[in-house]
Amino acid sequence: NTVIKNSSVARSSSTTGAKTLIAYGSTGVNAVASVTNTTIDTSSGSIDDTAGANVNVGAGQGITFTGCTFKGDAGDDLLLIAGGNITVPIAVNSCTFVAESASAQPYGITVSSGFAAITNSTFTNLDRAIQTTGSSNTTVQTSTITGGGNPTQDLVSGGAIVAGGTSTLILTNNTISNSAAANYALNVAGANVTARFNTITGNTLNVQQQTGTANVSLNWWGLAAGPAAS
Repeated sequence: NTVIKNSSVARSSSTTGAKTLIAYGSTGVNAVASVTNTTIDTSSGSIDDTAGANVNVGAGQGITFTGCTFKGDAGDDLLLIAGGNITVPIAVNSCTFVAESASAQPYGITVSSGFAAITNSTFTNLDRAIQTTGSSNTTVQTSTITGGGNPTQDLVSGGAIVAGGTSTLILTNNTISNSAAANYALNVAGANVTARFNTITGNTLNVQQQTGTANVSLNWWGLAAGPAAS
């Protein structure tokens, strides 16, 4: 098993182009690793990192992130997940995902396949705080997503949370607020989404279901009349 604790992982300020700081894979279908209280940052230095994945988890791998901080530039995937299974999912607990600046917004977590479980985490001012694609399965609980979505309008593929492919996404007891006015707080494009007991307030555009299914009853929209009134 691999263990990283109480560390800081950053790229050299003199390097250019997309950089992956941690790549985890090829250690067996039920391998388990952990990263705890570690900062993973591709935004250090004066040279911009472009469209990298700070952390890339390969197919079939199990890893737990606890108390970590992820930080990056525009176009980055702060955490790219293509692994985990129903027995050993990729677990993200009490982590923080932030942009280098308001004008350099990365993606937070992208889940392209496998199983991911996200709890008690914070996502601030990110372009697509959470994005699910492929046939992935993701649960997000007791987390806070604030100021998500790119300021540039993209009603087809943009949003604070974007659920695409044939993925399954379950949102429970989260706070999703103050998303960029140009995009939806939750944009469903082919996925199967269930959202229950969330607080979804302060968003100009709340939910769009293009294709797939979106069951978003039993949430608080800021007014008892529901999202149309909020």
